[in-house]
Amino acid sequence: MNLPLDELHDREPDDDATRYSRGDQSAVEAHYRKFFGGHYSHVWHERVSVGIHLDIYIYGATPDRPYVTLATVGMGAADITCEHGDELAHPIELVTYVPHDWDFSSPEAQWLVRRIIEVARFPHEFQKVMAKHHTWCVCDGETGLAHALFPGSNFTHWFFRSLLDEPDEIDHLTLPSGRCVNFLWAYPITRRELHFGEQESDLAELEVQLASYAPTPIDLYRPCLFSPENREERRARKRSQKRLARSLPFSPWMSIRCDYHGHKADLPDGERSE
Repeated sequence: MNLPLDELHDREPDDDATRYSRGDQSAVEAHYRKFFGGHYSHVWHERVSVGIHLDIYIYGATPDRPYVTLATVGMGAADITCEHGDELAHPIELVTYVPHDWDFSSPEAQWLVRRIIEVARFPHEFQKVMAKHHTWCVCDGETGLAHALFPGSNFTHWFFRSLLDEPDEIDHLTLPSGRCVNFLWAYPITRRELHFGEQESDLAELEVQLASYAPTPIDLYRPCLFSPENREERRARKRSQKRLARSLPFSPWMSIRCDYHGHKADLPDGERSE
């Protein structure tokens, strides 16, 4: 099968960010291709890298996979020292899903990209291990409360889950360099869902509830599983949704169509792990 080449993968790196070797990157791409239905359709390429160089690969919907898959490449390139300081944790890459008709030019998509960038950089900036059933949020420095991940939604935390809808062998990959990378599902949850999960030591029951009652692709406006919003919360969310279109985040990315060599199209302009 002759896969299309694109300008992104022929260009030499020009910054000091940590990157995969060509061999390791090819191995991650092949891993995704094996499970996500073929070659990626787009790459969101990071123009300005901080600590690590991160790309987001987009795999289109298929009859067997009726949603679009987003997967990071680069998050696992740097070593993270465990809190004990005497060993290295396995680095991770993140996978998430959006509806098949997701509008990638929308404000919601811009916020999603921003949050993926932030969470992917976090373990490298703060040397914090991230693993299954960990959570991540953006906290208010004064109140300590988590901000909404996306304006107008009730979601406050990323919850890192097993890739339940994929074959078991997707979870781990040994790269040509000998590095071992784990793959996790980044899924947004509400504050009340997190509180429910924290009643257990490892959030395993929350995983069960999400698997039973929450949709696979991200629905930014799905109701909380355990507590419906009241009238005031609904009004506040509606106000936030109206502000969303006027407050696009800045994301240092460009989208490169893999089937047009050299074609570049700029995307419009626009922390805590537990």
